[in-house]
Amino acid sequence: MNYEQSIGEYLNRTASDAPAPGGGAAASLQLAQAASLIAMSARFSTGPKFAEHAPMVERVLAAAKPLIDESLKAGDDDAAAFAKVADAYALPRDTEAEKKARTKEIQAALVGATKPPERLLELGRKIAALGEELLGCANRNILSDILAATASTRAAAVIAQATLEINLAGVKDDDARSTIAEHIRGADSLIDFCDNLTKRIRKDIPA
Repeated sequence: MNYEQSIGEYLNRTASDAPAPGGGAAASLQLAQAASLIAMSARFSTGPKFAEHAPMVERVLAAAKPLIDESLKAGDDDAAAFAKVADAYALPRDTEAEKKARTKEIQAALVGATKPPERLLELGRKIAALGEELLGCANRNILSDILAATASTRAAAVIAQATLEINLAGVKDDDARSTIAEHIRGADSLIDFCDNLTKRIRKDIPA
């Protein structure tokens, strides 16, 4: 994906009949936005008033910034993995040998397609943890931004989980299926974490 394109161009391409960008790109952008919002929230939680927490805030900022590009890369990896799946399904199957080769390639591609959403979940856990850490000392004026980061992370987790579930349906190898199922359960944990963090943030927002 060309991340230098305008938002309008990205949305128009998503709305087209092109296979990408799709759900993986949407999840990666959600996480990139979440990481950006955490970085911004950290920047607004500095100065004399927050001096006691300065080392932690600086560490959160340093950790959040690289997660932006890492999230976007996971989206590119997802698109590349999807292309491999499509290529595998397009292989010839006229002979028994071709059918066996095609099945083998499809299985390898489906397993490979689970790696980007697994990576997105890993990044989501890091981003959500940074939001929780920052919450205790953040500038009260940016609590809604930490909440937005948490909501974006949750959305990415739901998308990644659905991608894993779809791929799991086609995977035949028992070991691979077990690993994918574990990551699907891990997505539930991340979603629950985000839900609980959202409740905590809302309690701190002045009515």
